[in-house]
Amino acid sequence: MAASVSSCFIAPDRSKEIDELKAAIAAMPGVDSITAESSRAFAGTFLALSVAMKRASEQQVSDVAARITVVKGDHFTDYQQSTTFTIGDRADLMYGRKLYPEQVLEDVRKIRGIEAGLPAAKIYAHRNPISGLFSIRVTSSEHIRAVVDATRSAIGSDSATLTADATADDAVPEWEIVFPYTPAQEQAVHDKLDHLPPDFAFEIEVKDGSVSKIWVVTPDRASTETRLRAVIAAVQPTTAHPLALGWTDGAGGWVKPGGAVSSDFHGMVIVGGCYYKSVGEGGQTPTEEADALESKLRTELDTCPR
Repeated sequence: MAASVSSCFIAPDRSKEIDELKAAIAAMPGVDSITAESSRAFAGTFLALSVAMKRASEQQVSDVAARITVVKGDHFTDYQQSTTFTIGDRADLMYGRKLYPEQVLEDVRKIRGIEAGLPAAKIYAHRNPISGLFSIRVTSSEHIRAVVDATRSAIGSDSATLTADATADDAVPEWEIVFPYTPAQEQAVHDKLDHLPPDFAFEIEVKDGSVSKIWVVTPDRASTETRLRAVIAAVQPTTAHPLALGWTDGAGGWVKPGGAVSSDFHGMVIVGGCYYKSVGEGGQTPTEEADALESKLRTELDTCPR
């Protein structure tokens, strides 16, 4: 009975169709190689294609995207699907189940534009299969302003989310910037932040042209409140442009954005707003001292009803 139930959830074996797909794509102009990783396990069924086209034209990559869709047909409707194009020495572009050739052509042009402006950078881009949002991660030793300039030059006024982090220097914050992001907005952001210590934060987020989130490093616990208030004074958040301000002393190891806080001395306040659940507050249970500071700042600075 268990085998019968399990078989209902396992997609048909498509090894033959995968081989045919690989052969068809490998023969196309501009294709260096193609690999396919697939699984029919009970826990998940997927097909992940990786197509190397480092020197191909934008049109050739677009043509391959169109051909993949045709050759796949209806064979893989039960599979989770992804396709990753390697379009440069350090540039990858990933999609989900559906490939839209005209969109692929435009995306390749944008990513190669960034690559041209930042030849030593590693670039990974992903277009969300549901929302269509374009996410670009750039790992580079260049200053954030150089990364932003290269990205803006490549994508213009189109929408995208840029995540920029350094190749080696952990003291440099990771930036997440939602585009469009005009030069005037960029200058306003740096006018506010550039006079702060270079290692004051490990994560900075910019939305709608304003600083929307900062994770601050406070290695000296005694001066945490002073440091936080200096950041608030610099950013000048309002109810129209609130600031999610988190902090930690970093004890127990460096904290990377999106991960749990490794220290028990941490907290979060939404200055000018009240949306704590949406920003995340994972990590160890804070000390009484940290909890008291957080309560004090929230009572004074957020807009939550009390």
